[in-house]
Amino acid sequence: RDGLKSGGDPHKVRKAPVYADSLRQRSWRAMRLATRFTVADIARAALRDEKDGEDAIRRFFTALTAAEYLVERHGRVEGTAPSSPGFKVWQLVRDTGELAPRYVQAGKHFVDRNTREVFPCR
Repeated sequence: RDGLKSGGDPHKVRKAPVYADSLRQRSWRAMRLATRFTVADIARAALRDEKDGEDAIRRFFTALTAAEYLVERHGRVEGTAPSSPGFKVWQLVRDTGELAPRYVQAGKHFVDRNTREVFPCR
């Protein structure tokens, strides 16, 4: 078979994992730095050129809340429109380290890459 082996060239240096600079990883870093925050706060800090980035952050917040990484705080930050009920305020309560937890869609859980624990979503 022409001497080909699976796994590619063993002498090549592997690149950083794809998720090292993902929207979720940048969002996680921003959450770790802030005491309390809104989706818009994290979007300002983490978004680059992602389409529907704020919606993606909102979905990440929902999943993190279900796994008890985030909690919704009482009260809201005043909205921009006169009829706005305001923006929800969140707080990171399970800060396990610098790597963002990885969501596993099929199992509806997070794998924490810092502690190697699995956190199910309620």
